[in-house]
Amino acid sequence: MNRKEIRISLEVVGLKPQPTEMVRLALNSVLEEWKVFVQSILGRERLQNLEGMWATLQREKMRKELVK
Repeated sequence: MNRKEIRISLEVVGLKPQPTEMVRLALNSVLEEWKVFVQSILGRERLQNLEGMWATLQREKMRKELVK
């Protein structure tokens, strides 16, 4: 299920999550190996929106692949 489908599913049952709630929901579903990186995102003064968080995760994934 992608992020748009999750948001729609939540709205169908009467929930309209705030953007930061969607970010937290997405970050709570990452693999254990990403937990330190997730904590660095959550520790920021201002939480990114979902698109920004997704771009940040993609950049980190590319960085990890280059390091291998």
